[in-house]
Amino acid sequence: MSETSPDNSSSPDFALLEARAADLRAQLYQKEEELKTRVEAMVIATAEIKKLRDALDSTFEQSTRFCYQLLNAFDPLLGDQARAVVDICARMAKSRYFPPEEKASFLSAAWLHDLGLINYPRSLLHRMHSDPASLSDDEQKAFRHHPARGQQLVFFADNMRRVGEIIRAHHERFDGHGYPDGFAGETIPWPARCLAIAVFFVDCNLPKEQALETIQNQAGSAFDPEAVRLFFQMTQAGSLPLRVREVMADDLAPGMRLANAISNTAGLLLFPEGMELTEAVIAKIRNHNMLCSVTQRFLVFS
Repeated sequence: MSETSPDNSSSPDFALLEARAADLRAQLYQKEEELKTRVEAMVIATAEIKKLRDALDSTFEQSTRFCYQLLNAFDPLLGDQARAVVDICARMAKSRYFPPEEKASFLSAAWLHDLGLINYPRSLLHRMHSDPASLSDDEQKAFRHHPARGQQLVFFADNMRRVGEIIRAHHERFDGHGYPDGFAGETIPWPARCLAIAVFFVDCNLPKEQALETIQNQAGSAFDPEAVRLFFQMTQAGSLPLRVREVMADDLAPGMRLANAISNTAGLLLFPEGMELTEAVIAKIRNHNMLCSVTQRFLVFS
């Protein structure tokens, strides 16, 4: 007579196990649904954050573009110089020393570093570039206020606050003898320490090699030595941008190249931007200026 296995399916213990298993399955399903809901919410939140970040980036770029257009409309020379400064800063920003969020503020500050000069008398701006020593004490004081004024002008947009901090500090010196606040060393924002070198190179009106030598010699005094090293590291591989300066008609010399087009009073183009000046071209420009004053400024590449 064969033995048969007992049927435990109807035993109380088996029923209890079945009930517990069913309960666990129900809890697991509930947790899976909760997790699914959370993941979906995170996906939606991530998309919303990306939209917000894209909107902020767009607003940031629009704010920078608007401010630069104001600067360029006020004084094309300042606009041209800003473009040269940005060219240098863009190379420095490619280094690992600028995280993405700092890079954007750095480049915007490069575009707008002279925004505080808007509405300064053009005669003052011209002497500031051509003969800084001729400025009176009051004029020098007014000029030294332009970084703080530039900061104030960009503060209209909340997302430009870091840009304003960099603009304010771009004329500080590493040794603490700069302006407007007399900050020194690492109390000066790192992007401003880098911007200071680019601005000096573009604005100094020195021959290129002399400008580079001055930057090297003033490492540790005017400039942060680390920023100087970064400047030379990131610019040695390619040519530095052409600098633009304003000259008088009598200062035009063979070999210069026009940085702006010159037209007559009727708008007819006389001399295109980029034209290299020869003795004959200079004579024509001066003769035309004597006969019917050239209203455009004489801007040349250097």
